[in-house]
Amino acid sequence: MPKVSVIVPCLNMRQYITNCLDSITNQTLEEIEILVVDAGSTDGTLDILNMFTQTDERIRLIYSKKKSYGYQVNLGIRQAAGQYIAIVDADDRIDADMYEVLYKQAVCSDADYVKGTAKSFYTISDDFIYYMPLMQFPRTEYRNGIIEVIPAERTDLLTRDNFLWYGIFKQELMKDILLHESPGAAFQDLGGLLQTQMRARKAIYLKEAFYEYRQDNAASSTYNPKGFQFVWEEYTWAEQFIVNASDDWRAAFYRKLFLHTLSIGYTMTATGSVWENSQEYLHMIREKLRSKLIEGILKKEYFSRDEWENLQLLLKNENEVYDKFLKEQLGRRQQFIKIKETARNKEIVIFGCGNVGFFVYAQIRKHGLGRVAVFCDNQLEKHGLVYDKVLVLSPEEAVKRHAEACFVITSGKDFEDMEKQLLFMKIPKSQICIYTGGMDMRLFGASLI
Repeated sequence: MPKVSVIVPCLNMRQYITNCLDSITNQTLEEIEILVVDAGSTDGTLDILNMFTQTDERIRLIYSKKKSYGYQVNLGIRQAAGQYIAIVDADDRIDADMYEVLYKQAVCSDADYVKGTAKSFYTISDDFIYYMPLMQFPRTEYRNGIIEVIPAERTDLLTRDNFLWYGIFKQELMKDILLHESPGAAFQDLGGLLQTQMRARKAIYLKEAFYEYRQDNAASSTYNPKGFQFVWEEYTWAEQFIVNASDDWRAAFYRKLFLHTLSIGYTMTATGSVWENSQEYLHMIREKLRSKLIEGILKKEYFSRDEWENLQLLLKNENEVYDKFLKEQLGRRQQFIKIKETARNKEIVIFGCGNVGFFVYAQIRKHGLGRVAVFCDNQLEKHGLVYDKVLVLSPEEAVKRHAEACFVITSGKDFEDMEKQLLFMKIPKSQICIYTGGMDMRLFGASLI
């Protein structure tokens, strides 16, 4: 019996499937089976899959009669023979020791599922890939790198843990799980994820990142213009699993529907166009949420202040939320336009080499806004570090070496003090730009200039 059955639902992934399967076949845990469930690829993917099956007997190619991510995963689950079941999307990739580490933890803890964390990634160029951490819990909550939970008692998992592919699941748990078999590949794992969280008696979350989640596939469901329709259909189907659930689970479910809707709305504004049927499905989602507020399932205390304000805007008029997001997008765009204009014929110094600083660096490279000469940071321990061959200096040294540069401040809260610091060091205000837009990888695909 294989220790882990890895299910790979696939359709027309010629560009990515080799990278994906290489990462799976090279696992340090060798006792695995790999079930590639193809739904009729026509782009040359099948030729690649057939080559893999000839060189690795652990790979089995299964043909799906439906072009449905949910159907493909269900088909793979039914045929899986492993003690544990895992899912990898065909455009993603995993670290070599992922299943060895997760399997050992699963066996010693007897958990129903064990998950690590992930990294979203976007390929900027042949020599630079941008990574951003994707974690279910804040880093400070992990004790010795581990969090143990009873999922049935943690309704917050619904909005913390949003993907099946982070980890491995006991076969006996997954054999009773059913994904929605709707056409396409948009959010069909939502219902399956909900079922694992409601049914598992014990789960382990590891701090270590094993999974690389691709964000540069323009054909992914994230950017599908039928996004609101898919959200409506998937949540409507998944409602069957919370009919007899506790009030807390139902509240968490509908709050997740709201947050997912906001995420799709933000993606739509990032694309610069209004998607087809968006008004129709936004209206249905809005009325569903309104009814849950009237029934008392949703309450103000379940939301953050910003979430509650956005919910009120949505209930008032769905266009209000779109306009708000569009205004935020335009604000970010203006900040990047200013960077491009200020950096004309100048080098760029990024002030702040934390997550936001690296994000801005990646955006500058992606959109050709200028050339970054160095980072600078007030934290002594960062001086001398190198990120993508770019050195980190102290602010004083950066000013000494690059006094004529465009200085880009990247901070959400300390930007005023950082600006005063530069002004004190005689950097003219005309050479200073400030970015306060946070990190959102959807901006890589947006038109910023």
